[in-house]
Amino acid sequence: MRRLSYILVALFTLLSCSTFDHSAIWDELREHEERIEALEAQCRQLNSNVEALQAVLTALQEHDYITDIIKIMEDGVETGYSITFAKGGTITIYHGTDGTEGSAPKIGISKAADGEYYWTSDGEWLTDEDGEKIPAAVPDDPDGRYVTPHFRVSDGRWYVSYDGGNTWRPFDNVSDGLFSDVSYDNKYLYLTLDDGTELKVPIGTAKMVDLFIFMGQSNMSGFGGDASKAPEVPQGWGYEYKAISDPSCLVPMVEPFGLNEDNADSGVSNTKRAGTLVSAFTNAYYNRTEIPVVGVSCSRGSTDTWFWMPGGKPLEDAISRHQSAEEWLTENGYVIRNNFMVWLQGESDSALSSEQYKSNLIAITREMISRTGITECMIIRIGKNKSMDSSFDNVLQAQTELPKEYKEFMMASTLAAGFPAAGLMSDSLHYTQEGYNMLGEDAGTNVAFYATNGIEPYMYDPHYDNLYYPTGAYRSIFDLPETGEPQGVVYYELNKNINANDELVDYPGRIAILDYFESDGQQASVSSTFTGTFGLRYYDQEKRINGTYSNYTGSTYCRVVCVLNETETALQPNAYDGKTITINGITYLLQQRLEPKFSSVAFIGNSITAGVGASDNSHRYSTLLAGMLEAREINLGVSGTSLCMGGSRTCNFSKLTAENLGGAELVLIKMGINDWAAAKPEFYGLGEPGSDDTSTIYGATAMWCEKIVELKATDQYKNTKFYFITPIVTSWNNSVTSVRDYDQSKTNVHGFTLRELCEAIINTCEVYDIPVLDMNLESGIYYNSPEDDHASEYFGDGVHPNDAGHAKLAASLYTALLKML
Repeated sequence: MRRLSYILVALFTLLSCSTFDHSAIWDELREHEERIEALEAQCRQLNSNVEALQAVLTALQEHDYITDIIKIMEDGVETGYSITFAKGGTITIYHGTDGTEGSAPKIGISKAADGEYYWTSDGEWLTDEDGEKIPAAVPDDPDGRYVTPHFRVSDGRWYVSYDGGNTWRPFDNVSDGLFSDVSYDNKYLYLTLDDGTELKVPIGTAKMVDLFIFMGQSNMSGFGGDASKAPEVPQGWGYEYKAISDPSCLVPMVEPFGLNEDNADSGVSNTKRAGTLVSAFTNAYYNRTEIPVVGVSCSRGSTDTWFWMPGGKPLEDAISRHQSAEEWLTENGYVIRNNFMVWLQGESDSALSSEQYKSNLIAITREMISRTGITECMIIRIGKNKSMDSSFDNVLQAQTELPKEYKEFMMASTLAAGFPAAGLMSDSLHYTQEGYNMLGEDAGTNVAFYATNGIEPYMYDPHYDNLYYPTGAYRSIFDLPETGEPQGVVYYELNKNINANDELVDYPGRIAILDYFESDGQQASVSSTFTGTFGLRYYDQEKRINGTYSNYTGSTYCRVVCVLNETETALQPNAYDGKTITINGITYLLQQRLEPKFSSVAFIGNSITAGVGASDNSHRYSTLLAGMLEAREINLGVSGTSLCMGGSRTCNFSKLTAENLGGAELVLIKMGINDWAAAKPEFYGLGEPGSDDTSTIYGATAMWCEKIVELKATDQYKNTKFYFITPIVTSWNNSVTSVRDYDQSKTNVHGFTLRELCEAIINTCEVYDIPVLDMNLESGIYYNSPEDDHASEYFGDGVHPNDAGHAKLAASLYTALLKML
């Protein structure tokens, strides 16, 4: 401001001797002063954001988490957030505005090949005097290499310093935002930088991990592997708890996993650990769950199940190692979300009967479960020996049957049985590192699917040359039409598996799906126009026979499953994309199915959307569907709410706002069941098409549709896809005395059925060109008669779906979305 004082003195001298017009000069001075003040405010915000970005990176490296977020308001306008970390103090993030002059170099960060973040300007690395990239995070800094860029404005120009203010470099201008988008939910703070980089900072009890103990014999220990060929685990994805050699901390996951974890006293020792499957397992698991893996090693080569039986030192050692990991994690503020045992063992038990092997492994697993927090044993099934003889068949049979028969077990992978034919054996019994990597990735993916969805995966089984499938009721992703002609295009699923109930499960596999209507039940003939072996099988829900499926010979419809048996398919998954296949003289094109991809999906609804009826929120349909879409869930479900205005229920229309939707790319609105069931003579009538009476179904739906049209007219939501979902069947009605009555011919007090309400929603949405996912007819939850009741099994109280019902609804919505998008 001293500079401005000098200018004013000179001006007063000039003006005292002149009749010049003062007002223009004063206006120009005020504008100049306001511009300087705005630039200085912009500079302060930029410095705050730079320091905040460093703090965020440091928090991520040190596994810190957010305890509080407070909006900063200025004159009623939100300008940023005050964010408090559990260990790292409080930072301030401003929304910011772009600079007003110059070429606007942008300060940012980018991740380098070493996995670290470094400062950039206009996308180029910022370097120190030695030409070295400047790290952005500020953990322990013995070398003094971590610096914080600082900015200042002088004489209306921008300057930046990388040495604490000793020297300054001019910039034409800068962007003071750094963060192009800042949002949060109940799990994460999401920070998007100007270059598109997204950072996710955990909120609350964010030191969450999944704990695994990896047990078994030499293939679990990595005999024959090569650590230099194992994948690197990115920072923060996985850790090893070294219960024997260093139980005081977690160490980053590196290969060979379990090194120096021998215990001569227990006999869990003398294993050649060269490179294991654990790193590949960890990467695949984190990729799909975003939960870090903490691994504990307890394996030894050439051990049979008798070695690990309860009462012996080896199992006591395993229990002690695991208990030590649980105690350390708990004492250091970590939350153990899942607690699993991973088992790869069996070659040394080749002389055992299947029943004896099962009995031994059950005893081992139950002892582990009873004395630790472990909930399940994940079996990585052994493979064949290199000679491909039948010496391991009893163990393979036992390990295949255990997950089907006992809830304590889950199949993690059957892949190893194909390793001899694929050339992935380092000797007669052990796998190459390439084999370990493939096996770890397959097992990690399948266990992650289970951990995320609570549903056991299906997979191709190279030992039996069929599909391995678990038992129980699981979701159905694709339902075939009951009538119709062949679709003309066969979808070659590059990263999907088909199970034996016509249910598609989203994890990698080597199976192509052909949607083909078979009107006469005759087996289709296949002649391929490319090299490769295909085996056709028919599967139907009613054809399960003693754990296997027979060829379908019915008269309705079936799914044709092409199992790719060629070894190279596993290594080159795109080999058949664009090729053709002929079925009964009709040629089809194999091509990748393009699945919908959304960064976030918002759900507006009542108690079902809120998750009532599910055992927990992870099992509600919205969370399951968001997981299938690999999207962030924004759940706006509120119990008891209605579609209509003015009745006994609170209308949920207030949730349909730009702010609440959080920029979602997909919005699903599931309303109406409360309007139908809680109708009174004075409100919640059906109404008439074109009505603006928002206390009726037609008028209220129009109100929602008009709001959607208004949102889609904005830049923020012009590309967002909005869908209505019709209500699923229910036993609820004011006049119903039995909670198990799902008869869909029932009418409410206004005399209309639930289906008529659904048709009112569909008809109104059609006027506004808003698509509808008709789950009232297409959810697979329906009631035709007491003998044909597909509703009661999916409800716990007759009104709210149980876990199976939520899963079924999620699967059906996924199917419907795939058809529309």
